[in-house]
Amino acid sequence: MGTILHDRSLLPEGDSDLLDMVQDTYDRARRVLGPTDARRYIRLREDDLYRHLEALGLEDGVPRVKAVYAAFWRLHAGM
Repeated sequence: MGTILHDRSLLPEGDSDLLDMVQDTYDRARRVLGPTDARRYIRLREDDLYRHLEALGLEDGVPRVKAVYAAFWRLHAGM
């Protein structure tokens, strides 16, 4: 795993695994696409995930996922 994420206090309990998954996906995309396109790729994945949750009737999960991505973007601000 590339960047070590230290601040998990902003997440609901149990969402650290999802944050690790997002970080791992970003790290792999960064190796292949470079940092700028990797951020774009993560944004697309984030938007797709919201649409899928809503299509499956799992709107209750959207706030949790938004919190995870918000933490990810805060940790990567300025990169």
